[in-house]
Amino acid sequence: MHCEPLGQDEIADLEIDEDLKAQRWIWCFERLGWSVLGLFLLAGLLGVFGGGRLSEAESRDEAGRVTVWFEQFARVDTPVTLKVRVMAVQQPDLLWLHLSKSYFDRTRIDRIMPEPERTVVTQDVIRFGFDPNQASEQGLILISLTPIQFGQLRGSLGLADGPAVEFHQIVYP
Repeated sequence: MHCEPLGQDEIADLEIDEDLKAQRWIWCFERLGWSVLGLFLLAGLLGVFGGGRLSEAESRDEAGRVTVWFEQFARVDTPVTLKVRVMAVQQPDLLWLHLSKSYFDRTRIDRIMPEPERTVVTQDVIRFGFDPNQASEQGLILISLTPIQFGQLRGSLGLADGPAVEFHQIVYP
């Protein structure tokens, strides 16, 4: 079977409605859609939806005694880790770290490394008491937790005798 291309006269006889203005709008809308999809893909790869470069954040107190590394973007029921570095503090008893109760109420703490010697819950804060020798060896405390509610999550964390470090996260459903 052999097909011949249509000539100009035959094309002119075809009854096809054309609306070039509408077609241009459709093409513009299509390009815009592809651009938006590309931006979402790029944002996801960079970590805007959690677990990437744009998600990593750091906050520290004015004295530089406490530094917190955290993910700015998290998901409900997906574990995240707060990394807390405490500068060596010489003290005979426990090293007390305070976590705001409002943050604690919207998360579930899965594990704390090293494990605190004592935990005290008050109306405003959760206090974790660490052995100063064990906590100051590396100066790093890892708090593994899971957000249980979506929305903006604000927390503060600090030493008993110092200012608190403020941090916030956006938790996606």
